[in-house]
Amino acid sequence: MLWNEPLARSNSIACDQQAVNAYFARWIAALADALKRAGRDSAAAQDQAEEIVLEIPGAIVLARAMSDPAIFQRALKRMRARVAG
Repeated sequence: MLWNEPLARSNSIACDQQAVNAYFARWIAALADALKRAGRDSAAAQDQAEEIVLEIPGAIVLARAMSDPAIFQRALKRMRARVAG
């Protein structure tokens, strides 16, 4: 049995999955668009947008788990430096 078979059986979960997919797709598209306006080519903008969307939730989780908001701030600083560079 595949791990996602039970998920595929539920219309409610499928709708939730579609909503989550759309949310992340919009977030990545908005970031990629901003990066393109800042001079990145389309492929680089898409790659960097996906990296940022991957990194932000991880930074939030780690900062909360460690009870250290500075972890999130440092992650944002590193992301800004990469985007500016």
